[in-house]
Amino acid sequence: MAKFNELMKYSNHLGLFSEDLDFTTKRMLGNFPQAYSHLALIETAINFSNGEVTEEEEIRDNLN
Repeated sequence: MAKFNELMKYSNHLGLFSEDLDFTTKRMLGNFPQAYSHLALIETAINFSNGEVTEEEEIRDNLN
């Protein structure tokens, strides 16, 4: 989970990722935003949570 949190530090102020990243300067490169990058991030988050829904997510879903 620590690596996932480290990865999140590379997103911009909106939580989005560019197509590429210069690991030396931490500068975002390429097209922006990239759907595949975000889909992989979402899939990884789901895998880490083992599909479990937090209490906050359950409440939010019940409100909709």
